[in-house]
Amino acid sequence: MADRLATLGVAARHVGRLLLVSAILLTFFPQALLAQEADGPVFWLKFDETTGATTFADSGSAAANGTCDGGACPTAGATGRIGQAVQFDGIDDRVTAAVNTPEGSYTVATWLRFTGTEWVNWRTLVEFGDDAPWFG
Repeated sequence: MADRLATLGVAARHVGRLLLVSAILLTFFPQALLAQEADGPVFWLKFDETTGATTFADSGSAAANGTCDGGACPTAGATGRIGQAVQFDGIDDRVTAAVNTPEGSYTVATWLRFTGTEWVNWRTLVEFGDDAPWFG
């Protein structure tokens, strides 16, 4: 199985709505776990940065920090359920990171709070690779 370099993007796109994201956790388990995988996730953005942050630390083994993309950055330092969180404006805020992702199965998990009244159509929360969004 060959690894492939993918760009992970975290975005909340819904005009006029706010989305508070506390963490993005990405774990790959396509084969027997390597030592660094067994100890924790491969890619983990806790979004625990202080107000004004534009880089988001990867607490996983990939060491692929997230950065603001497209000229817009979510508001860091918001109060989360546990620790800090980031607040996406629902228009153009985006965080990306280059993560070396193996082919096969993996898990994506997030804690989020949507403050709008409804989702209209599908909205992108996480996307991989060639900008092909996953629905969520």
